[in-house]
Amino acid sequence: MDVSKQDTQGQEAACAALLRHEGVCLAMLDAEGRFLHVNQTLCALLGRTAEELTALRLQDVAHPDDAEPLECQFAELLAGQQTHVMEEARLTQTADRSVWCIVSITRLTPDREAAAPRCLVSMQNITPLPLAVSQLRHTVGELASRNQELEDLAHVISHHLREPLRGMFNYASLLQEDHGSQLDAEGHTLLAKLLRLARRMEDQLQDLLALARFGHAELACARTDMRQLALEAVENLAALQGERCAHICIPERLPEAICDPLLIAELWQILIGNALRYSDKFSGQVEIGFVDTAPVVYYVRDNGIGIPAGLQERIFMLFKRLHHRDAYGGGSGAGLAIARKIVARHGGRIWVESTPGEGSTFSFTLSGGPACTQTDDPSRQPPPERSTR
Repeated sequence: MDVSKQDTQGQEAACAALLRHEGVCLAMLDAEGRFLHVNQTLCALLGRTAEELTALRLQDVAHPDDAEPLECQFAELLAGQQTHVMEEARLTQTADRSVWCIVSITRLTPDREAAAPRCLVSMQNITPLPLAVSQLRHTVGELASRNQELEDLAHVISHHLREPLRGMFNYASLLQEDHGSQLDAEGHTLLAKLLRLARRMEDQLQDLLALARFGHAELACARTDMRQLALEAVENLAALQGERCAHICIPERLPEAICDPLLIAELWQILIGNALRYSDKFSGQVEIGFVDTAPVVYYVRDNGIGIPAGLQERIFMLFKRLHHRDAYGGGSGAGLAIARKIVARHGGRIWVESTPGEGSTFSFTLSGGPACTQTDDPSRQPPPERSTR
């Protein structure tokens, strides 16, 4: 008997024994990719009987879009270029239904001149994984679209409501100036309340517009001196101290960052401003520093009033204040929401650690992110003006 024929028969016998293993989808292929032997696990996966499959080739059960790559891999295997190939492909169960599989094919006869080369193929169903990835991408796309719509809506609302609001404020001011003598005490009280509410709404709309702009603006990132930005923020906030004498400690070095300097200047001003504002001590302590990790963690630490643990996430929500709107210098409660937006645009995160009565530490990282591209644009404008926080 021919030796090569004996080898082929021996391999087929061994393979037939292997195919009795029902835990994995297995089959033996001939040189044309035709199924010679299949196990019941593969039949169950493809929804066909063994008789039906042995009348088909591997390429015949592949999805039309995946058949050609699979055939090319099989041809390379038969040509002796490889002894094992692996391909991710869809295999059809019915005309309109398919399953994603990892198809692994191993040549059992390494001699490329063998008269009847045989291959062992195994298939692993991975359909849930591509579906989960597809669903995740769809969900992420929907969330991004909805976030964009919300930002657009915030921009439109804040922009278009400011004009009639200004008209209301101006008419109320004229009424107070020109006809105030005709009003009684209750009239003056109501008019003063109207003016105060109009100012408050103007501040909120201005902050809403600023938040929308920070979400829309294209980042112009550059290597930035973070210490210089912190120093400038402290200088800009000098008026907040009033008669109090806060000690502000800034280290000799803060690591540089690749960021948008205009937005990060705004971030420093918000965090340092809050540290100065939310203090019940005549001589407050504010420490600006960093932790040399990857990425670098920058922080602003104070010895102010602190924040209860259950409210430490709430403070980052838009227009959410923990105190009366006129307490601690007033403000609309948008500052930390804007801070979080700025940090998120840079691919970083911001958080707070605090103990009531002892103080707070606001920390943030800047990871650059896909939206942060280095550029030097002299035409960049400063961030939009906002109300005092």
